[in-house]
Amino acid sequence: MTKPSGGIVRVSKRESGYAIIDPFFLSDERLSWKAKGLLAYLLSKPSNWRVFTSDLVKRSKDGRDAVYSAIKELESCGYVERRQTRDESQKITGMETVIYERPIIDDPGPDSPQTEIPYVEKPQTEKSPQVINDFNNNDFKKEGNKSADNAILHALAKALHKLPLNDTASLYDHYFEDIYAMLTRRFSGRLEAEVIALAADRYFAKAVDLRTGLPKPDVYSPVGIFHECYAEALAEWEARKFKRKYV
Repeated sequence: MTKPSGGIVRVSKRESGYAIIDPFFLSDERLSWKAKGLLAYLLSKPSNWRVFTSDLVKRSKDGRDAVYSAIKELESCGYVERRQTRDESQKITGMETVIYERPIIDDPGPDSPQTEIPYVEKPQTEKSPQVINDFNNNDFKKEGNKSADNAILHALAKALHKLPLNDTASLYDHYFEDIYAMLTRRFSGRLEAEVIALAADRYFAKAVDLRTGLPKPDVYSPVGIFHECYAEALAEWEARKFKRKYV
């Protein structure tokens, strides 16, 4: 009997050189195969790896428009976040793009930024551009900022330890860094330890089955849900402050 021809065969791979990637995005039906391929390439690189859009265009036969549309697709679905970077004097120092294994938000609403990715040519030097920060040598301000950051980190660690990811791990074990990065980018200047505790309570009510104490089956983006919970908790906290001030 002859074996049937056609189909896709398993490819023989080397023993080394593998990349560990969360396969979640491969099942995200919102993404095209083009966007999934680009995200797989980006996630296969080291955490601090930097790339320019012009490099991505050169490394693919798809062309400039295809690369740009794939990036925009990933951004609209919450896998790519872009923001302006500023120094302590609030002076714009550049742009920063962060790639996530899982979407930073569950369902981007109409208010989510959908900006075009600017075409930036790679500079002649191979070194990353350096940013000169002018902090005015204010040591007391630096120490105050450091203490505030530590208070937020401790509050977040305490909150995430209490939130289950599955029956053996907590959100702290796998999502502490991602959630902290999300909070510092989305709520810069509005991080409060008390609000983090409120957000954790909201997360538990939304994402955890009270009967089993385990996450609900439809929870696919813990970072996205915590983003939503923090936004709601922040609004509640600010309303309380306003009420106490004018009572």
